[in-house]
Amino acid sequence: MTPADVVAAIRFEMHRRGWSALRTAREAGLPANAIRYVLEGREPRLGRLIEICNALGLKLYVQRTGASADDDQELAGNRLQRLESIARTLNRVVMEVGGDPIPEELPPVAAGFRSVTMVDLASAAPDGAAAAPEQPSGVVWFRSDWLAEHGLDAAQCSIIKVRGESMEPTFPDGCSVLVNRTSRGRQAGRTFVLRTVDGVVVKRLALEGRTWFLVSSHPDWPPVEWPAGAEIVGRVEWMAMSL
Repeated sequence: MTPADVVAAIRFEMHRRGWSALRTAREAGLPANAIRYVLEGREPRLGRLIEICNALGLKLYVQRTGASADDDQELAGNRLQRLESIARTLNRVVMEVGGDPIPEELPPVAAGFRSVTMVDLASAAPDGAAAAPEQPSGVVWFRSDWLAEHGLDAAQCSIIKVRGESMEPTFPDGCSVLVNRTSRGRQAGRTFVLRTVDGVVVKRLALEGRTWFLVSSHPDWPPVEWPAGAEIVGRVEWMAMSL
């Protein structure tokens, strides 16, 4: 994870909670301008960054020195190959003694984790796009305690990739979001995935008087009134830079 990724995660969590920079600084017990400096790209001390993350309920992980993403991916791949080899061996033994075969898809950690399905539904953050039907493309594993803490049912959630620039910097092009499909009621100030006649979009909702608006984060995309026929797919609960 790069410093820009950390800033994006902080910005997203502030947006999700509806906190201003001043509110976030107050919750972290920091000077009023501390959060603003971070959002402007200035590198904070590690201790201060930890305080900010703790106030926002984020967990900061440190990667071991000299390890690259490719190294970690190769290590995970080797472990997966060993697990698959063990599963095939166990399956042969079970079949030989007349038992039922072991399911081919085994979770990496059976206890304490739940899987959320990734779907090939390119959620466009500006111009629309995504008329293709939803097709599962894999799963992402989440800790059960984290899901429970946020009131989420893995079976009622999906991972969708965002396309476009209209929600930057809150949701960068290519990031992935966790969508809670049970939350379909309109809520001002919250971000939702919506299905419209132009495609699937990620937008923050705003209410002015009795009129609902779809609001983008990027200043080049002005708010638009709720489109006729639009329906909410679900509420955005989590964001990752890449999956």
